[in-house]
Amino acid sequence: MLLMLGIVCSSIFILSIGELIIKVVRKDTTKNPPVEKTFIFILSIVLILTNTYNYIVRFYFRGIIMIELRKITENNFEECIKLEPKEEQKRYVASNISSLAEAYVALTNNECIPMPYAIYDKDIMVGFIMLSYNEADENDDGNVYWVCRLMIDKGHQGKGYGKKAMAKALELIRTSPYGKATVVSLSYEPENVIARTLYASLGFVETGKIEAGELVTKLAL
Repeated sequence: MLLMLGIVCSSIFILSIGELIIKVVRKDTTKNPPVEKTFIFILSIVLILTNTYNYIVRFYFRGIIMIELRKITENNFEECIKLEPKEEQKRYVASNISSLAEAYVALTNNECIPMPYAIYDKDIMVGFIMLSYNEADENDDGNVYWVCRLMIDKGHQGKGYGKKAMAKALELIRTSPYGKATVVSLSYEPENVIARTLYASLGFVETGKIEAGELVTKLAL
């Protein structure tokens, strides 16, 4: 009902605007030759169809989350570093500017291939995630992708963005963007119940290892 009402009201408005434009152009408010009437009719139909399509799209997709991971660039860097978790969550996650600094250091020292991304729902930045690709060394059995950081801005939490962003990240990892790997690893502090629940729901299993006071988990690819 609301959809139809919106289409009807906007269509009437468009018809009025279209006819007014023609009258203004001609500077004639009394006559409209047949050619111009045809033009008004065609213009109105096109505008009504376009408007109807836009209303339908916005109506049916207004509540659908469309997660996209976009690279950090000079165009979205400042917006990214302004994102913050809730105050009580700051003990569990570094600031985004610190994460990006870590990525730079890791890259310049050939420690790994950092993969920082802004998390978008359509065109709205809602969070940040940083992955990395680590080649095997004496401490690892094989190449591995790491989820180094995941944060959702305090103003966008409670909407399922965290799990959907992780699903999108795993989808990306499975394409082997920087090389093959057999597992994805991540870690979290033992008392971070929210993180433990989230990652367990995605299939991550605790390995029993502890690194820097955090529990290490892995997911087989």
